[in-house]
Amino acid sequence: MIGPDLDLLIFACNDGSELHRKAAAWWAELVNGTETVGMPCPRYLEILEQILATTEAITRLVADATIAALALENDAEVHTNNGKDFQRFPGLLWRNPLT
Repeated sequence: MIGPDLDLLIFACNDGSELHRKAAAWWAELVNGTETVGMPCPRYLEILEQILATTEAITRLVADATIAALALENDAEVHTNNGKDFQRFPGLLWRNPLT
């Protein structure tokens, strides 16, 4: 199961981005057979509260924390072009599919 980060979706849609082709190919592959994370489940808020309490996820990292909580709850791997931020969340699996 995959939890996509917004940066990859933006690159996939923005044909002016230097990463557009790679991101568009990643997205096309993803939607053709990979299950993605959807709505929060019962433990989502508990996991998010724990992440926010134990990391320095403030301001701009709160959005990443919400993605991390969804991924952790669903045993999913986050796909992102910004691993530096996602490596802050203990136990989270992530990778950059554009490299």
